[in-house]
Amino acid sequence: MKLVVFDDVYVPAEDSHLLSRALDKESGSFLDVGCGSGFIGIRQALKGNSVDCIYISLIAVKNACWNGLLNNVDIRAYYSDLFSNVRGGYDVIAFNSPYLSRETEKGDVATEDNGVVGRFIEECGNYLNKGGRAYIVVSTENENYEKYIGMMDGWEVVGKKELFFERVEVWRKIKG
Repeated sequence: MKLVVFDDVYVPAEDSHLLSRALDKESGSFLDVGCGSGFIGIRQALKGNSVDCIYISLIAVKNACWNGLLNNVDIRAYYSDLFSNVRGGYDVIAFNSPYLSRETEKGDVATEDNGVVGRFIEECGNYLNKGGRAYIVVSTENENYEKYIGMMDGWEVVGKKELFFERVEVWRKIKG
């Protein structure tokens, strides 16, 4: 896979690779929430899945489109503040969520939580097809980690990685 990361777009790191591994066996219609460079969505498109990539940053949306072209895959990338512009349902929704609860020095939307994690947990089921799966990356570095875990009734940990200063977890929920 070829990947170019534009300035001010999150560079795929350990959390991205952990999520990608958790999604290895997934198929069907796929929504990449907070797509950044398109790393997750493009990996899914390379497997033949129908992929939409969304983000609140137009630079990231353009970056995902660029990388789709670079990898010769057909993805649809568009602006959306979480689910604000999403229509229809998906078999799989994945979100490599922001991990900081307060504003960063640069105001980086890739790392600011600002409540978006809680909104995703509460709203993602509205956009899943029956039997659909939602995945989210959660870090113990997020100051709201315990609050979010308390909201995740019916979710299960399907991947985790211990890093120097945090534990990164991938959680999954299956819609009945």
